[in-house]
Amino acid sequence: IHEHGHMTNQTTVDALVAATGIVPTALTMDTEGAEILVLRGAVETLRVHRPKVWASLHPDLAVTHYASPTSEVHSLMKSLGYKSRHLATDHEVHTLFYPSERAADIRW
Repeated sequence: IHEHGHMTNQTTVDALVAATGIVPTALTMDTEGAEILVLRGAVETLRVHRPKVWASLHPDLAVTHYASPTSEVHSLMKSLGYKSRHLATDHEVHTLFYPSERAADIRW
């Protein structure tokens, strides 16, 4: 999105769900810092359908390219009733977000 957004067709998760009727039970993303943009485009899907979300968060790129610290991702997901679990950190932060009402369904 950062380098080629002006040349790349884009949609949102919410628009895709509305257009196709396909409802995800899980989402995964590795968007090189644009995580908050993706999640903002999925708010209704997250609120209504409650999929689990695996995210590779890029704190440095999120701030540099999108002026958005990853704390915004955590705040948004918390406001939607999601909990988080840190999975690992290498050059990015791997995190699982899951609906708090489904916490018992998560197998560690």
